Amino acid sequence: MDQATSLRDEFRESEMSFSISPNSGGRVYLIASGKGGVGKSLLSVNMAYTLGSADSPVLLIDADSHGSHLDMMIGSNPSKRLDDVVYGRESILNVIDRSYAGVHLIAGADGFPLDRNFDIEMRRIVCDNMNRFTSEYPFVIIDGGSSELENLELFSRISTSIILISTPELTSITDTYALAKYLIIKLGDDIDIQVIINKSRNEDESREIASRLNLMTENFLQQKISYAGSVSSMNEFGESVENQNPAVLSDKFGVINKMFTKVLENLRKNERGNIVELDLMETTGE
Repeated sequence: MDQATSLRDEFRESEMSFSISPNSGGRVYLIASGKGGVGKSLLSVNMAYTLGSADSPVLLIDADSHGSHLDMMIGSNPSKRLDDVVYGRESILNVIDRSYAGVHLIAGADGFPLDRNFDIEMRRIVCDNMNRFTSEYPFVIIDGGSSELENLELFSRISTSIILISTPELTSITDTYALAKYLIIKLGDDIDIQVIINKSRNEDESREIASRLNLMTENFLQQKISYAGSVSSMNEFGESVENQNPAVLSDKFGVINKMFTKVLENLRKNERGNIVELDLMETTGE
């Protein structure tokens, strides 16, 4: 018996018994990391703006309860947030900020209690509400909190792919494996996990890290992790946060746009069934 199966059997009696079926509409990407400071939110924003267009916007959801700031990163000032949905004040469709043509935002709220003490009925409310938007959006990107395991498990249940972000730092690689292990044990082997290496020095380094992660999950958990690509460390990213303008929008030479386009193409190719055809438009700041 493999490690994942053994642990899954051990935890089964303590599991909360409710299930959320994956959506049959748009693709839902959960962006997650085992530790903070790896650029998860920055990648979520730039992926959304690379994918989105006026005719086919992407829905970006800030589900990080300890660092909700996607609205500040894109210069949004929403009046309603995700916690309004959880506490029954609004439906999920009413909290979407549609101010920007290519990306629509559901802003998060710091301290929003998606943790082990989060009431089971409130979890149902979150998932039931989220099942409504996939018919409207071809792509949904959820920026999940780092190390918020119960939170990430919840959103993993309604995601078609889980995208783990790691950096070349050993602690980041170790935490990424730990998170992958947790999700595999909790959700079984019927999940699609991919990894993006951020702040990479070169492609060879990124592929070696991804290969190492995959080797561990295959050997110990009988689960494959696919390599979706790498994102280089660039000064433009820091400047884009300060200017509240995603880097792909101010990318005069198209370098950043091409980098994220390649990552998104890899995500599609790696997906189980390979059923998604991306129509990625060149994005410029002009």
